[in-house]
Order: sequence, then structure tokens, then C-alpha cells
Amino acid sequence: AISPSLVEAELGSTMVLECEFTGAKQLPLDLTHALFIWRFKGHKVAEFNEREIVYRDGAHFFVSELQNGNASLLLANISVADEGEYLCFVLDMPNKQEKNISLKVKACPKLSISNDLVIKNEKTFLVGSINGFYPRDITAVFLRDEEILKGSVLQTVEVNDDRTFNAQLIHYITPTNHDANVTFSCLVNYSALREPQKESFQLTFGERPKVKIKSDAFIKNKDQTVGCEVTGYFPEAVAVNLLVNGTRLSKLARNKDGTYSSVEWFPFTPRESDEGTEITCEIQHATLKHPIAEKVLVHLTGKSTSFVKGKVQKSLSLFLFFSGSGINLMLMFQCFLAKPLISEITEHQSEDESKMKLAVNIRNFYPEAIEIKWGSNELQREDLETLMETSSNEDETYNITATCQIAIERLNGQDLEIIIDHCSMELPVSKKIGADHPGIQGQPSVSITIQQPLFFGSPAVLSCSVDHFFPKCLTISWFKEQRMGSLLPIKQDTAHRVIRDGPFRGPQNKYHLTELLIFMPSLKDDQGGKYICRVVHETLDEPIERRFDPLKILVYYFIRTLHHSSDEQLKLCFKAHNFYPKDIIFDWGEGCGTRKRALSEETITNNEDGSFSACSVCDLSETLGDIRSFEFIVKVSHESLHTPEYRSVTNRSPGIRGCPVVSEIAKFPLIQGSQTSFSCSISQYFPKNLDVFWFKKKKKLTRRRLSIMALTEKTKTYSLETQLNIIPTISEDQDAEYICEVNHIRLKTPIRRSTGMLSVMG
Repeated sequence: AISPSLVEAELGSTMVLECEFTGAKQLPLDLTHALFIWRFKGHKVAEFNEREIVYRDGAHFFVSELQNGNASLLLANISVADEGEYLCFVLDMPNKQEKNISLKVKACPKLSISNDLVIKNEKTFLVGSINGFYPRDITAVFLRDEEILKGSVLQTVEVNDDRTFNAQLIHYITPTNHDANVTFSCLVNYSALREPQKESFQLTFGERPKVKIKSDAFIKNKDQTVGCEVTGYFPEAVAVNLLVNGTRLSKLARNKDGTYSSVEWFPFTPRESDEGTEITCEIQHATLKHPIAEKVLVHLTGKSTSFVKGKVQKSLSLFLFFSGSGINLMLMFQCFLAKPLISEITEHQSEDESKMKLAVNIRNFYPEAIEIKWGSNELQREDLETLMETSSNEDETYNITATCQIAIERLNGQDLEIIIDHCSMELPVSKKIGADHPGIQGQPSVSITIQQPLFFGSPAVLSCSVDHFFPKCLTISWFKEQRMGSLLPIKQDTAHRVIRDGPFRGPQNKYHLTELLIFMPSLKDDQGGKYICRVVHETLDEPIERRFDPLKILVYYFIRTLHHSSDEQLKLCFKAHNFYPKDIIFDWGEGCGTRKRALSEETITNNEDGSFSACSVCDLSETLGDIRSFEFIVKVSHESLHTPEYRSVTNRSPGIRGCPVVSEIAKFPLIQGSQTSFSCSISQYFPKNLDVFWFKKKKKLTRRRLSIMALTEKTKTYSLETQLNIIPTISEDQDAEYICEVNHIRLKTPIRRSTGMLSVMG
């Protein structure tokens, strides 16, 4: 079995799960005796047993590649439900092979600030809305002038149909004058993001509105106005509604203090039946959690009015007049004769693909009697299947939906007409539609996608989606632009795979499909390559062409370290292999965080496949000084990496050599007049240059010193044995002290070893 592998895909993208059959007796395979099955969590996704059968929409084999042992599976429109373990099973008797693939789905969050309006000195909360991300783990903080605000609460809930997550970051705040003109930010860290996402904002300080109704005494049958005065609010946007007995009916000036005032006047003619009517002025504003309102009751004065008896519609109709200063709403009475509202002819989906279903909506007419005719000069009545659906409204008016179904081939460019006649209309109304109308014959809309950047060794998937077209027949061609601007047609071959998903019938009888071009990109041939998708359809005067952005191919790299030395220097070389593009940054330094920088030299070479390799060399001889326990770090930045990579070297890393280890001085009993020796061992140092001095009572001794140096092959470090020979006397050496001093380029201060106070025997 092939080792399991992990792949990642973005939500909504197209993914290829790769599976190569290596156990074939010979290629090409005889597909009549081979079996290919993909399973997901134990359930079949797709299988090929002499023919392809798919159990998940958008899943496909590369059928032409199966005979070559390529059982890879394409999954279109990746969703969270696609995350999990997949099993590729290939049987070519007597050989069989399985491969497990774990698919991880990721979706990047969308960040927005939804509550930056505050009231001074009043506790409120800031809200950062983080939507549409997957998986669930996410961190977020609020910043004030780039400093973290403590006490924020992150609430995560799975609420979306696509199983992605939404979160809200909430921070309670009591804003003061000190918070004005201060930059606040919401910062989101998430594994699917190349870098943290940040949204900055400043607080908007608002003022709550005050409301007052203005009106004269209500006089029966006299036209007058009811005013709704709103003052002292900020920001400018405000909604003012007038309510009559609880039914909402629905001007603007700036004050010296920067707030706004507005008055809404509503024409109103009180009738006898309006006695006791309640009029409410309702205000909605961004600073209000709930609307505020003021009410007044209508009390009529003056002489009574006689009424002419007859049918009068008792419901109230609202008429809105828009102007630059706002909205005026007028309350009026209507006669009971109601003129129909007639829509344009619209298309609806027919169960029969060969037929077109058209409809007209006729609304709010009275009386019920109405005449409706469908027809055409060249169409017979039997060509038309008509249907009328009638309904009534609470105000006693009526509605009709008139539908007509006709064979598309019978329409054949002829106008189809509907004529509506009603007693409320002076003349009948006619609506027409023809076969070339956008509602019947649909011109395609074309969109393209490609997941950039591309990575060398992974397939490139170019997607061309065509929507809302009719008739069904449509052609897609693929091209690659040559250096001189000519177009090279791309056909299905061993290097390029073209997969079409559709066409499928959608709303309003229109079709949609997606076609994919899949190939393995080459650095030499495809870097910066320009691909074109061309769509041809009978409704188009000329083809639609969509050009993909030039391909951007990146190559992952791997790093190995090489420690090498010369007689005088200690150097460290980091090598990066097979990366693209060429730009790469090596940042050397000692320690973490704010660290001491080190200089380096880089050499970049070209590889045969168009990628690059680099060697960055840093001379540590001067940089490391006398630090015996150290960490040396190189940061590597490249476009193919989501985040920079770090490699560290310590004094314990293989090949790192330097600081000398000095033993205590070995000494023998001192007898006056007899030669004796003091010895000191020095080991594990590099480079080899080393100074050893012997002192007696702060006086440097230059004679009677012997040093023997050796190179240790295993560690490539040096060692030295130093020896001082003396003939002690009581007068010169009793209570004397000898010192061995070691100096090396890796040491800031010398290492000293002492014999201590000596005792000489006579």
C-alpha cells in the first residue's frame, strides 16, 4: 500500500486527489479487466468498471489516463463536507493497490467592524465580526493605538449553511473624550492567512435624537399637516415614521453644535370617522437600541360634514413622494374601482425542456371580471397551453397569474402577445415578447477562476464557468498566447486534460456549465504563461474571450546545513535547493527577538529545470565572540512560504567548534633542587591559533615552556598540552603561585588556571 498523504484545499476550489498505480504488470492497462474505486468515509465517491460512475457531483476520473495507471480523482467545488479520509483502490488482477489521502478544507475569514458608533460616557461595546472561516480555531484581539485591549471576549458559532464559522469579538468600553481621534483596530490571526488580518477604525461619537409632534387643533374636513420634529441627533441618518392607529405611514437641517434636526410633515384631512385616531411619531436612529415615539389623539372641532353614500374603499393607501429633503407620505381615500398592476412577461422553468413557460402577474384590481388573451399572428390556439390562477386580497381586490406554455421550435422568432382588458382601464394593455428577447434566448455570462499561485509539481486547474445561456448548445475553446501574440489551440492530450461538468438546466430555463483545463505546469514553458478561454454561442455576435492572469509558479525548497572550516575561520553555510522565483532572503543573527545581526554572502545558481539554488555563508569567527553557550539563527523568506522559516544552530549542534576547554593544572610534589613540571590540557577549540602564557607572581615566564598541539579528526577541533618545567627553591618558590593563561579568538577574556600557593620541601 502507498503511504497516506495530507492535502489541503480552499473552500469552493477544485482539487485533484492523486493516485498512481505502480503495480501494473504492463502498461497500458486493459480496462476491461481493471477496477478503480474511490471511497470517502466508507462510501463510494466514484468508480470505473468499464465505464465511469460518480456518486458525488463534480467528481471525475481522468478516463483517458486510467490505462496509464493514473487513477487520480478530480473534486470540484470543495465544501467542508468533503473533509476527511479518502481511499483510492485499484485492482488489476492479480495485483491490487490502495492509497489513503486525508483532505483538509480551509476557508479564510472576512473581518468587518459592525459597531463603532458610541455615546460619550455611556458603556457600550465594540464588535468585530469575523465570518466564513474554517476550521474553527481562531484568535482575535482589539488594539488601541497598537496596544492590546484586555478583556475582549471571542464568541464562535457555527451558523452558516456551508458549515463555516462566524465569530464575534466583543469588547466593552465606556468612551470618553480621550478616545476621540484614536485609532482602534481588530486583529485576527488564523492558520489559513498568510499574515494577520487587520481592520482599523475610529469611534464615531453620536447624540440621541429628541422628538416632538407639531400640529394645530384638528378641524373636521380641513386639510392640515401633522409635523414630527426631531432635534439634536448625530450622525445625520435618521428614520422618521408617522403611525396612524399603529399603522406606519412613513426635513433636514444641521445645528450649530454639529447635530441635525428634521421635521416630517404629513398631509392629513380628518374625517368624522377619524375621531379618536391615534397618530404616533416614531424615530429610529443608530444611537438608539429601540425606537422612541410620541403620540397624539385626533379630536375633531367644527361643523359636521355630510357624506355621499356609495361604495368607498375603507383601507388607506400610502403614496410616497421622494425629494432631496426626504420622504413625504400622503394619506388618501380611493374609489373602489381598482386598476390592475401588470408586470412584464417573465420566463419560468418548464418541466419539459422543449417548451417555454411564460407568465404575467396582474395585481390589485377590482371588480373581479377581467379579459386576458394570449396569441400571435402565426400561432394557433392549440399551440398555446394557458392557465389562469386567481387569488384575492384583504382589501377585496383580486390577483391573477396568467401563464402560457409553448414549444420553443414553434415560437421561431415570432412575437407572442398578451392582451389584458378591465373596466377600470380606458384602453386594453398589450405586452409582447419574442424569441430573441433576453427572457427567452439567453446570452451566456462567462467567469474564470484559477487558484494562484501555482506550485511546481502540483496540477494547475483553470476553470471557465458559463451561466444563463439558451439554447443548450455551446462551445468552449482553450488557447495559450505565444510570445509574438499568436494563439496556440490547446487540445485534449496526455499533457492537457479538459473536463466539462454540464450543461445543467437552471432557473428560467437557462443552462450553466463549468469546463476545466488541467495540466502540470512547467517552469520553463508556463512561468508567466497567458491562457485564454473562448466561448461561442448562437446568441453572441462574436465570441466571448476571458484571459487568465499570467501564471505564477512557485517552487518549494528544502534546506540543509554545511559546516566547513579553514585554518583561520569558522563559517556556516545554509543551502536552499530548487526554489522559484529567484528572490530569497537570508537573515542571520545571534539570539532571538531583538538580536544582533550578522553579515552574510549569498551565491545563487540556475538549475536545469528553471529553478534556483542558493548558498548563504556567514563567518562566525568574529560574531560569536566568547559566548560559550549560544543560539545562532537564520531566517529564510521566500514567496513560496506562507511564513518565514527559521533554522537555528547552537554550541551543541554537530560541527560547531570553538571555545577552548582548559583543565586544572596538574602538579607534583616540589622538592628543592629537583626538576618538576606543571601541565595544563586545552581541548575542543577552533580555529587552531591559540596563545598560552605562564606567569609567576604576575611576571610572564618566557622560558622552560613546552606545548604540543594535535587535531582531532572526528570533531575537527584542536587540542594542546602545555607544560612548564622548573627547579624549585625555597627562597624563590615557597608560597609562590604559578598561573597558566589561555587566549583564543573565541574568548573575550583569557581563561586562567592557578597552582595555588606552593609548598617546597627541603
